[in-house]
Amino acid sequence: RNTRLSGLSQAVKQRDCRRRSPAARPSDPMKLLIVAAGLLASVGATYSTYEPTCTKDKCYVKGPKTTPGEHPGPKMISVCESVPHIGPNPHVAVPTSEEENDAAFHECGYSLIGLTDDGPSQEGTFYDVNTGQTVYIDHPKQSFQFTKWKHGQPNDYGHNGQDVVKFTSHGKWEDVNEWYEYKVCCAYDNKRCVEETGVCFAQGPKQKCEDGSPPGSNYRPACKQMFGDDWQVAVPQSEDENDEAYKACGDWSFIGILDLKWDAQDVWFNLNDFSAVSDGPDCVENTYCNWLHGQPNGWNQHAAMFYDGAWADIEKWKKLPICCEYRPDGSEAPSAAPTPDPVSAAPTPADLCRDGITNNFENVCCAAECGLCGGCDCAHFGDPHGKGGPDFCCPGRIFENAIECVLSSDVGCILDDYVPFEPIGCH
Repeated sequence: RNTRLSGLSQAVKQRDCRRRSPAARPSDPMKLLIVAAGLLASVGATYSTYEPTCTKDKCYVKGPKTTPGEHPGPKMISVCESVPHIGPNPHVAVPTSEEENDAAFHECGYSLIGLTDDGPSQEGTFYDVNTGQTVYIDHPKQSFQFTKWKHGQPNDYGHNGQDVVKFTSHGKWEDVNEWYEYKVCCAYDNKRCVEETGVCFAQGPKQKCEDGSPPGSNYRPACKQMFGDDWQVAVPQSEDENDEAYKACGDWSFIGILDLKWDAQDVWFNLNDFSAVSDGPDCVENTYCNWLHGQPNGWNQHAAMFYDGAWADIEKWKKLPICCEYRPDGSEAPSAAPTPDPVSAAPTPADLCRDGITNNFENVCCAAECGLCGGCDCAHFGDPHGKGGPDFCCPGRIFENAIECVLSSDVGCILDDYVPFEPIGCH
């Protein structure tokens, strides 16, 4: 353990200096806390890191305590703008949907949100401290956007009244006295883009790297489900992209490369297109990679994450946010969609594998008797005396056999280019 801790400490010390904003420098106290938390996690200790809770459009983080006092809006905004490492457009959280409210309450707990009826409006007219727009009028009761008041709230209770709003149980809202001390729920926009290329990055949901064909195949669907079909798991391809992805997703977030030491090699693959990214710490020719000094170092760690702005390997069973990306294809859309020739059109995987089942990426056709194409125990699937076992149920063995599918009745064959991510059986 001491050797492991010393190694990671040395890796951070020897980190090459790259262009970063002052807020991201390791000398910052919050950054030092993050690094220390990461080092503890690497030796199996319980850790806590700066991990905001995000929706498609917003990320939420609990800000420090403050006493709002008279004219609370500017003071709360200032608190959120001062949060270390906060993302673009920092502001006080004002949930506009049930999803945003759940995320903000999950992250911030019993904290203030950005509503007040102190100011130019009359008592009982609550407005958004960030925009000045009216959100709710108490007399007569009228909401202009999403609200979630606790029953009987707001009530302006007490001699001095109550002019600010905080979360209470179950994420409901109540007005409270502005002269007490509370934490502030802060928010920022969940997207950062490289201006020159239009490539954008955002923090996705927390997931484990699930086993499958290949393991990690749950990353891409998670990004698509949260942001849309044009999104995938982030794999930075330049220094500028790495900087923006890191600013969007932060430390301890998965990126889209994976290593299963196939055939005893330490090759890391891009989960979006299955191309090789690096052989150990060495970048594949004409490919960008950004490993922290001394990384990847093995230790049964086959997933990759951001750490101090660079990449480090980590156990794939950790549940961490996925860093997602949108990457324009750079091509102009045709004026009209071409009509395919039904005679010359290439057969689809479904056409060729009509009598079998495909793996998740539809590049291998297994026998229907397998029940599942690939997986840790695939060598034991199907009929061991017929269409079963590794030759018909394991994409890795099928790839080794190098039999291409030609007829719709063919099984145990290759449909498309296949990158050997998974072992033949359990190891």
